[in-house]
Amino acid sequence: MKQNKIIEPLLLISFVALYIYELLFELPYTKKTIDNFFPLLLISIFCLAGLAVITKAKQDVPKEALFIFKLLLIWQSISFIRGAFSSTEYLDIKNLFINKLGGLSVFIPLALYAGLNYKHSKKMLNFTLLTLLFSFVLIPLSLTDEETEIYLYSRSVTPVLTFMIFIPYVSRGIALLILVVSLTSAYIALSWRANIIRISTSFAVLLSYYLRRFHSFKLLNVARMVLFALPLVLLFAGLQGKNIFESSTEGTEIEITSKGETENLAQDTRTELYTEVLSDLSETGDIWFGRNATGKYRTDIDFNLPSELGNMRPDVEVGFLKILIHHGILGLVLYFLVLWKASYYGICKTNNRLSQMLGLLISLHWVIIFLENIITYNPYYYFHWFTVGLCLSESFRLLTDSELKEWLTFKWVKK
Repeated sequence: MKQNKIIEPLLLISFVALYIYELLFELPYTKKTIDNFFPLLLISIFCLAGLAVITKAKQDVPKEALFIFKLLLIWQSISFIRGAFSSTEYLDIKNLFINKLGGLSVFIPLALYAGLNYKHSKKMLNFTLLTLLFSFVLIPLSLTDEETEIYLYSRSVTPVLTFMIFIPYVSRGIALLILVVSLTSAYIALSWRANIIRISTSFAVLLSYYLRRFHSFKLLNVARMVLFALPLVLLFAGLQGKNIFESSTEGTEIEITSKGETENLAQDTRTELYTEVLSDLSETGDIWFGRNATGKYRTDIDFNLPSELGNMRPDVEVGFLKILIHHGILGLVLYFLVLWKASYYGICKTNNRLSQMLGLLISLHWVIIFLENIITYNPYYYFHWFTVGLCLSESFRLLTDSELKEWLTFKWVKK
């Protein structure tokens, strides 16, 4: 009983601390001093670690899935430790211990335990809804002349991507709020391609609910398998010399104007990244086990890197490449297997439609990390792993749709 009383505050604090940090990271008044606020990230991580210790996952998660997930945690922890022993320069130490894009990103899978404790997540979800409700006060800051502020609003509301899947189960008032926030997020930052892709995929998954009469879980399972296979097939084709990104965007222009500048959303910005990262890792033999949690890759592109780094870049905009740099093919295989298992159980071993939609969303996430989605410790990935935990939780999958509507009832909003 004492453990149950601890779970709820741990879950709430884990996200509140992360959200406050993310907001400070984006606000123009605090982003220059964001390094001073890294303890908020540590608080979030320690809360999730506490959840992991007290959660009785064996009783609720399929054995093979739990085993693979623990292997993933172990391997990513080894990558962090390797980084600690190899970091001698100030920037490497800073990147490892206080950077949400660096070493701390290896701990974001711990948010899976938030999903396993969904019965205690009501206050956390309630807080998240309140952040969506009051997010509109940030819009004026996103509309300033400063180009760097354009993504402020959209990044502050990334949990809406998961809440969009909850729409059939919440009240009309909350459903309206979610729709308005998601559309506003897309409109304000039209040039943020990753956000447009994410919102579009969430809408597509939501649409599958309203078209449920025309498909079965077998069809969804086929779609799941196709989605997991597609990036690997295209990657193999790319390694054989066929430039997938260039051929798919050749002659295509999707131009938008933002902050007075025109940008082509169909422009190929990934081929050079793939070429540089894969070539560099292959030449050094690091492609199998990665370069640890502070890993970098050699680049000939002008990214205006600090002089201390030379031509070694610590960040890459593609989630797939980031996993390879940090954890190698071994880490990528473990990541794949966890998502594969979660999507399978979510779609094929459930009593409710919500689990099936979340399983489909996880499958689409696998596709997106080959295009965008840099791995980081942020609210987007927090809710991604939260959904993975939901799909792996047998008690969640056994819930009926009516029971899920009760779970997603928030008394402060009128029906």
